[in-house]
Amino acid sequence: MSLFTIRRPDYRNTYFATAAMGGGVVLDLSHEPNYIEWLAGPLQVVACGTAVIPALHVDTEGVADVILRTTDWAPVSVHLHAYDRNCRREFQVVAAEGTVHADLITGELTLHGRSGKHQWSDDVTERDSLYRRQAKLFLRCIDEGGPPRCSGEDALQTLRTCLDALESARCKGLEAGSTTGK
Repeated sequence: MSLFTIRRPDYRNTYFATAAMGGGVVLDLSHEPNYIEWLAGPLQVVACGTAVIPALHVDTEGVADVILRTTDWAPVSVHLHAYDRNCRREFQVVAAEGTVHADLITGELTLHGRSGKHQWSDDVTERDSLYRRQAKLFLRCIDEGGPPRCSGEDALQTLRTCLDALESARCKGLEAGSTTGK
């Protein structure tokens, strides 16, 4: 059993189980490409491979590997997995001046630069606290008329990136076919 199945015991009865409803890891975990696009700008899909995980008992992709690039041609790779028992939601940005590592589960951000290592953390002890804060901020933007942190244009860009990834997997024959084993 994975953390995904523990946190979402009813996932087979939700949108996740149906591609037409936006199911599968590419659309469900669109937060990762969205964070990267927030930091680096629009992404272009180079290739994507997906696979169904038989143990999840759904027909949508449970794992995806997406190779992308920024508009400046910097390489980006995203690995999404719904059944990994070593649950991770991390990203790392490697640049000439330093490396940024973010752990989205623990709420830690680490910068390794020329002047050493710097760390920041956010309290994420309660799983849904980030989602509640995000919803409150969004509602405040509506009430006060301010811009949200993620604009509709930004969200649409991320959706395009995810849909391009799924199309890449389909076109290259690397889409959600059943993995070997039971």
